[in-house]
Amino acid sequence: MKLMHDWSSSRRSFLKATGLGAAMLPMLSAERVGAATPPRRVLVIVSPNGWVHDTFVPKGPAGSLAASALPAGTSPLEPHKSDINIIPGLEYRNYKSFYPSNVDYVDCHHSLPHLLSGKIGVMGKNSSSRPQDGISGYRPAGGGVSIDEWWASSQVQAGAKLAYPNLTLGIQNESCCEPTMVQVSYRAPDQPNAIENDPYRLNQRLFANLALNQVDIDRLNKERKSILDYVGRNLTVFSKKLGSEDRQLVEQHLESVRRIETNLQSSLSVGCQRPALGSAVKIDSNANVPTLIKAQFDNITAAMACDVTRAGVISLNNGGGSWFPEWLNNPDFNGGPLAGNAGDNRNHHDLAHASGGNAEARRLKTILENWFMTQFAGLIARFKAVKEGAGTMLDNTIILWVNNMGTGDHSWQHNVWVTAGGSAMGFKTGQYLPQGEWATKGLEGKCVPQNGVLTAIANALQGANMTSFGDAQFGGETAGLRA
Repeated sequence: MKLMHDWSSSRRSFLKATGLGAAMLPMLSAERVGAATPPRRVLVIVSPNGWVHDTFVPKGPAGSLAASALPAGTSPLEPHKSDINIIPGLEYRNYKSFYPSNVDYVDCHHSLPHLLSGKIGVMGKNSSSRPQDGISGYRPAGGGVSIDEWWASSQVQAGAKLAYPNLTLGIQNESCCEPTMVQVSYRAPDQPNAIENDPYRLNQRLFANLALNQVDIDRLNKERKSILDYVGRNLTVFSKKLGSEDRQLVEQHLESVRRIETNLQSSLSVGCQRPALGSAVKIDSNANVPTLIKAQFDNITAAMACDVTRAGVISLNNGGGSWFPEWLNNPDFNGGPLAGNAGDNRNHHDLAHASGGNAEARRLKTILENWFMTQFAGLIARFKAVKEGAGTMLDNTIILWVNNMGTGDHSWQHNVWVTAGGSAMGFKTGQYLPQGEWATKGLEGKCVPQNGVLTAIANALQGANMTSFGDAQFGGETAGLRA
């Protein structure tokens, strides 16, 4: 037979033929651990196109957030101000360091694979461009394990019985074809995790066992393991017909299958509740974005409350981020193009490009950023509503909101990260923590690598003092995040 050149398409066809789409990865549910100490978790939300810093970052010196009101972009977080940290002045130096020193332009639409690993990227099968496309066109894949996968793997190694240790989810994340504008979570260099964009399919598979007794669950697990054994054998035979590069991809998929097999013996506790998502909507419709975000946020909240998972990433759109906010019902978004490389629409991507030199674009983008932070506030409220131990699930979870660029001009510098929760892990909250020279020079100042924040999160999760997360050359833990 003739093999398709586009492996991603042929892989989808093969998985469809065997009944194994991306959604089968989180297909089972897990036992709620009855330990006195609640499990520790990490959840990352990723959005694109940078921020309007004047309306997103607090004014004034570093320190407590209690004394000052949040600006327009982050004002929805006001009720949760004591639970968050706002950290500007970060840069993706691991992404920039891949490029030769004489290359100034680094397109942060493609930075996603590098945000959560802190490692310099690699050229591989999941890179978007090749060296022959020109030095400035390099699109490296992720260079190492991301913090979500690192924590998930450590939990499994510690003996946690989790149906799917790491849930990597998206909302219309697949609409862009370039891997480096899609992939955020990595198991190893050039080995991204699959992303589930259908919250209804995910909901069905995550919580399908709720109505079953243990005998039925054991029988279902046995049947599903038989299916995985069959698929594994067929994939092995199939791989022998491929070239070395495609065979490597099949082997990567087999590794995913093996990871599912190791978690087949788990089941949900009696008290676990499946979130009601309502009637399914079209997952590729721009108009349905708010509904889809709510559904995925409901899914991840329930999955973590039920101890289905202890790590997750949710990608809001892809690295291009071209949502048009029709759900705001704001006629100002329906005007013509704006000056400043704005394109033909007032969508998220085009407004980001225009916001550097156009006051109206900055105003509209601030409205959009306010909406994004409204979604974040809703997620924080969900986690605070789950009682756990002496506090809430938010106390035992660090939620991190990141962006793939600092400003809408593709900048790898001047990024702002926002964290929520983690107080039961010794993670300090209620702080404004400008890094580098942000407090005094803003966008004109030098920044520091994001590795410091990743290291602080990793240390809070494992209760340790590792010196760095990612490549050690990018420094150690950010001061002030842990007690």
